[in-house]
Amino acid sequence: MTPEEFRNNLDRAIDKTAEEMKEVMQVAAVSAKNILKTRIQNKGLNRQYSRNPLPIFFFNGRALNAGGRALLQKKKKLGEGISYEEWRKAQGLPVDKVNLTYTGKMFGGWNQPGSERKGLVIRGFVGGINKEVRDKLKWNKSRFPDFDKPTPEEKKFIKENLVAPRLKELLQKNLFNR
Repeated sequence: MTPEEFRNNLDRAIDKTAEEMKEVMQVAAVSAKNILKTRIQNKGLNRQYSRNPLPIFFFNGRALNAGGRALLQKKKKLGEGISYEEWRKAQGLPVDKVNLTYTGKMFGGWNQPGSERKGLVIRGFVGGINKEVRDKLKWNKSRFPDFDKPTPEEKKFIKENLVAPRLKELLQKNLFNR
């Protein structure tokens, strides 16, 4: 094999590996999203739900169950507003931490994987499956800028247990036909 043939083979192997890593990065992104979702729902975001009353109209048509509807009727009769903490509590939802889960639609619909490649840099990401989910993600991002970011420990776990082993396998396959 000539040096030029070797270089061409190496370039092809690297290019093929980079292309195949796009799918791996999609899986990594979905995995990271699932890990951070579990963390947020179990541990919360170190915030408390608001105790400031909001006007009744804010809650019209948004009750999840009879508890929410009963609170809404009661507060309408009294002419009082409802705090978000009170609203969640009336419906049996946790109020000890902000977990970004009311209906579950945001986390449930945050599962549209994607990837992009720029040279040898491959990035995986996860988006919302529809406008409603994308709007919820955008709104929560404006309130909690890092809520969609895995922690350094979570990134390390994904890298060591998914990305690095798969990259090694692909390089061995594409460079050495193993």
